Amino acid sequence: ALTSARVTAENKLFATLDANVDNSGTIRAYADGDAYGMYTYTNGEGTNTMINSGDIEVTATGDAYGIYVYTFDANVGGVQVYNNSSITVTANGGYSTAEGMHIYSYTLYDTIVGNNGAIVANANGANSNATGIYTHSSDGILDVDSQDPISVYATQNAYGIYSLVNGYGISSVTNGGAMDVYGDA
Repeated sequence: ALTSARVTAENKLFATLDANVDNSGTIRAYADGDAYGMYTYTNGEGTNTMINSGDIEVTATGDAYGIYVYTFDANVGGVQVYNNSSITVTANGGYSTAEGMHIYSYTLYDTIVGNNGAIVANANGANSNATGIYTHSSDGILDVDSQDPISVYATQNAYGIYSLVNGYGISSVTNGGAMDVYGDA
């Protein structure tokens, strides 16, 4: 159920209550600037759920994100993000960021992230950073489970899986896939 939402020309979904996105098609995004494969932003009392079963390929001269989920001030529901296909992101500009999955949740409730697809994140520009799966939660349980390979290359900082809870809560990360991470910081 989607309540009070709008989709922009950049295929970004903004919602004040629940945002539920389920994709099974192939997504290719290219931009001279920042590019997103799938993007949701919720601000208010609801849940943010994203399920992907289609291949995602994103190339940008700025930042490149395969799946981008941002939840702010979610006082009723939590965040659930599941990827079941391959994600390839490439950021070619200087000082850029490449992230296969980016999940930020400012909520008191649980944030659940599951990955069952290969992720490749390359940040080729000077002083650029890359992360396979980036997760950040303010409170609650942050549970990340990745079962497929993650490959990350960056000219600066590189992370396979980054998980942070900066309030009251716990972070749990389970990895069952091979990780190849290279940063030239």
